Amino acid sequence: MYGNLQEIDVNSLLNFLANQKKTGLLLIEKKYDVFLTPIFYFIFIYQGYIIFAGDENSSTLTRLKQYLTPYELQNNVKFIRDEINKSNSIVEYEGLLILIKYNYLSFEQQKNIANKIIEEVIFQVMNLRQGNFIWQDNFSLQPLNFFFKLEDILPKVIEDLYQWHKLSHYFQSPLQCPIISYSDKEELINQDLSVKFNHKIDGQTSLLQLSRFANKSIINVAELIYPYCQQNLIKMINRYAVNQGEIKKKNYRKVICLSENKNWLQEVEIILEGENYICLNANNLSESLNYIFKTKVDLIIFQLETGNEEAEKLCKVVRSLMEYQTLPIVIVADNFCFQNYLKLKIYGANEYISQKIFQKQGVALIKKYVDDNYE
Repeated sequence: MYGNLQEIDVNSLLNFLANQKKTGLLLIEKKYDVFLTPIFYFIFIYQGYIIFAGDENSSTLTRLKQYLTPYELQNNVKFIRDEINKSNSIVEYEGLLILIKYNYLSFEQQKNIANKIIEEVIFQVMNLRQGNFIWQDNFSLQPLNFFFKLEDILPKVIEDLYQWHKLSHYFQSPLQCPIISYSDKEELINQDLSVKFNHKIDGQTSLLQLSRFANKSIINVAELIYPYCQQNLIKMINRYAVNQGEIKKKNYRKVICLSENKNWLQEVEIILEGENYICLNANNLSESLNYIFKTKVDLIIFQLETGNEEAEKLCKVVRSLMEYQTLPIVIVADNFCFQNYLKLKIYGANEYISQKIFQKQGVALIKKYVDDNYE
């Protein structure tokens, strides 16, 4: 089952899946306004219950670390990362399982964090008016650890969205960052709000991040900041627009090509010839990781000839390291496989395309991720 969100809204789609007691994975993909790169959300459903939901953040531990702040467990991320490298699941989900396995969290605390992540994802998905969705039957997440009723989650999210739109004069996106307008008021305002948020208002921390630090919903955070916005003591800024300007000052040129097929590596060099790219060829995973860790690279291209295992390992290792969480990863497969596409997207691949498409659009695809003047 597939379609677009202009044909059916997310609320109706989720209710249909719940009422039919479906089991599988719902993947929703849209174009993100600022960077013009695909952003996706996924929701695992088992017999009509929501098991887990995530997005591109689920391939790293960044969001989980922020949710662990109220429990004073944010410094345990290194331990989680070491354990996750031995596993084969979604990084964020596996991190929760590890925390309860080693008694860092109670089951109720673990379930509460999972519930918050699900609500965060569905809040953003329910606000979409454009995008495509794909439903994959019998695509299960293992192990099954908790079950959430849709009728418990949706009404709360819908009410939060209603309240959010009432505040839209001041808040356009959960990704916006509050910043204190007057430096002489900064200490006084932060004395009040930093206690509520477990974090200072610094112009670098988004509403979404503050909600994680504070163990509150996005609308709760917005309502606490709203009175300060009314008095013009706090204004909202778009941190990502600033980053976009910084990004354009850099010179992107180094591309790692990973494949056991030397003929394919030569073909890529021919494709990139005259395009001013440095092509770093690697024949195995360890060699490519050596390049990544010792050289500042701007893109990874992985040619997938057989199973997904090596590609999954690459995505998991790269996405588990803070400094490489935004490094683009492109997987090129001999033939497009929908199930592999879903898996590698969840593990953190930016693109999964067929060899035929890469031969035709390889240069344009690389420019999309690494050129400072690409439009």
